[in-house]
Amino acid sequence: MDPQVSTYFAPAFFGHLLCKCLRHRSPLLEVFKLGLVVTPTFTVVWSPYLYSLEAVMEVLSRLAPFERGVYEDYVANFWCTFSVLVKWKKLFAIHSLKLLSSGAIILTGLPSMVQRLKDPSDIGFLYALLNSSSSFYMFSFQVYEKSILLPLLPASLLAMGKRLNFLDG
Repeated sequence: MDPQVSTYFAPAFFGHLLCKCLRHRSPLLEVFKLGLVVTPTFTVVWSPYLYSLEAVMEVLSRLAPFERGVYEDYVANFWCTFSVLVKWKKLFAIHSLKLLSSGAIILTGLPSMVQRLKDPSDIGFLYALLNSSSSFYMFSFQVYEKSILLPLLPASLLAMGKRLNFLDG
């Protein structure tokens, strides 16, 4: 599986953790404490690549391999599906496609992040995981067929909860 899949759930976790921090009596202190955990972890993970800007850029280029094209021909995400009508590679430069892809991911993932901040709940977190991973699956570059397993994880957990509710009634 490609390295970009680690980002599929990241917005949901970010929204969940930020929401938890903002619900405390001293939200700035909680955000600071969260930063004390996240920053060293991030530094340790990235430390092998921090010796040069080129190394960092190489990792980032592998996380989002835009130069290889918008989509794989056999994955039914947005780009592949609508390529029948819109010839993305002919109409737009790579830079424009990066912006379109990123914008689509943000716009489709944002509603569940806002909902997390307005009304946090455990079930809302599962919906945020589902929405975030679905947004990445539908609008990311170079999505592979096995990437659909990521949205299916929270969908399965949500379906189990619904099934149990039906059994009770």
